[in-house]
Amino acid sequence: MSLKIVADLHTHSNISSHADSSIEENCAAAAELGLKMIATTDHGPIVEDGPEESYFATMHEWLPRSISGVEILHGIEANIINANGETDIDPSWGNLLDFGIASIHGGYFHGEDYDEFTNAYWKVLENPYIDLIGHMGTPMFLCDYEAVIKKCARVGKLIEINAASFRHRISSIPNCIEIAKLCKKHGTRVMVNSDAHAKDQIGLVAPALEMLESVGFPEELIVNGNMERLTEYLENRRR
Repeated sequence: MSLKIVADLHTHSNISSHADSSIEENCAAAAELGLKMIATTDHGPIVEDGPEESYFATMHEWLPRSISGVEILHGIEANIINANGETDIDPSWGNLLDFGIASIHGGYFHGEDYDEFTNAYWKVLENPYIDLIGHMGTPMFLCDYEAVIKKCARVGKLIEINAASFRHRISSIPNCIEIAKLCKKHGTRVMVNSDAHAKDQIGLVAPALEMLESVGFPEELIVNGNMERLTEYLENRRR
């Protein structure tokens, strides 16, 4: 397999009770794999067992920029909460974060149909604190993939190819394939991440990369495929 990642920018820590490992353990695991960077992206504050707003507001004060030789981005997996694309990021601390993922999670989204999901993803792309749409292939939240992916390309945001979908959300795989093909068609950049909830899942993305290879996905559209592309994105993304 020729495709690879050099950074894993969707990881969770035991600051949330449904994840098992500390940020330090996640970084050590990344270092063993030769990854250069991770983003620690715990769920936004409306999730019951997630961190409170103060965690995100003060992360820049207590979390180092590097552990075990691995660079750390201070991030969040924000919850999209309605069809207007609103999230649980507060602007008072959103601008302090390095990286933002926006995802729809069951139980936190106020809406239930295709048009509402489409509009939610469409509108969240206008949020300056969001870089990446997370695990959009989840069957519960079907939307107009092509419209959202075309807008992503136009505004310079990213679509996630979430490797956890190949482990835990098997019904997502056909949608992930469709999303990958549409990103290839429209030149939309992607990021391949583990969505790790434990240290032994850090960098565990082989099935996602194999899928991308099977559809002839262009390596140059994988932002975290090398540090040059990733650094360029991080330095030039809209904020």
